[in-house]
Amino acid sequence: MAKKVVVTDKVKIRGIRRRWLINSVGVVLLVLALALGTFSTAMWSYYYSSTMNDLKRRAADDAGGFASFTRSQYWTNAQNAVQKFEDKTKLELQFLDDTGAVQYSSNDLAAGTTPGTQDIQSALNYQEAVAWKGTDPHTGERVVAASAPIVYHGQTVAVVRYVTSLVAIDWQFFLAMGLACLLGAAILALVYFSNLYFVRSIVEPLASITETARLIADGSYGVQIEKKFDDEVGELTDTINDMSLKIKQSEKTQSEFISSVSHELRTPLTNIRSYAETLSDSAGDIPPAMEKKFLGVILGESDRMTHIVQDLLTLSRFDSGRDDLKLARFSFEA
Repeated sequence: MAKKVVVTDKVKIRGIRRRWLINSVGVVLLVLALALGTFSTAMWSYYYSSTMNDLKRRAADDAGGFASFTRSQYWTNAQNAVQKFEDKTKLELQFLDDTGAVQYSSNDLAAGTTPGTQDIQSALNYQEAVAWKGTDPHTGERVVAASAPIVYHGQTVAVVRYVTSLVAIDWQFFLAMGLACLLGAAILALVYFSNLYFVRSIVEPLASITETARLIADGSYGVQIEKKFDDEVGELTDTINDMSLKIKQSEKTQSEFISSVSHELRTPLTNIRSYAETLSDSAGDIPPAMEKKFLGVILGESDRMTHIVQDLLTLSRFDSGRDDLKLARFSFEA
């Protein structure tokens, strides 16, 4: 009965495992990188661009409202607007003169300073509302600012400016990106370990098949692999097991054939040797009729051996494909 072989010392097929993991994990990494890039762009637009656009809109609206006042009314209303400003905890409202100096501010520390940032210069020089993101030159804090010019008779007389800190926005942005990176890492780990398990379920049976094939190559015909899966690997297992059994059967048939041929050749050789020794030992003492009989036996056995050898050669030609079997009809009564 053919024995089952379960390979405990698995052969490491590192090539398949490495290629599979590199290909699958590489694709997932590419997809995750594209997803994180898209997500970071969306978050950047949501947190920073939306904040800049909102400040720019508010500054332009306020500048449009103050443009209807006279210069004396403007500064009085600007002072009142700063004092009554309700979003002091989130935003800073500033009113600057035509030189870029802060005259009024909801943050008293900014009054009298000259920020000189790009948004202020653009509002004064080009009479357009501009948003800007950068570092405050006085505090060193990352801020977003938007300035809009107040135009009176075609001349810029003042600037309305909104300023807000980026500390909270930066924190929210990096928190969102951190969570996204953690999620990406979790997905990558899930894909990696699931692929590792899947590859292992393929590599280990292949390792068992490889080891069994080596045993067959070393002469252990008839060994069988334990079948665990009903898939392509299972079909390969069945094929190897069937091949092993057929090789064992072929080996057995060949051994029986050699034994049978040896027996068939041994009999005439024994007879030839026996009669030849008798003739040699009894030279001159054996009657001519008996000598002729012995020689006839020797010749008959020689012919028998010649037929056996000829049959072996014919069988060899059929087995190697060098000769074709020709079929012909004949009558048993002939």
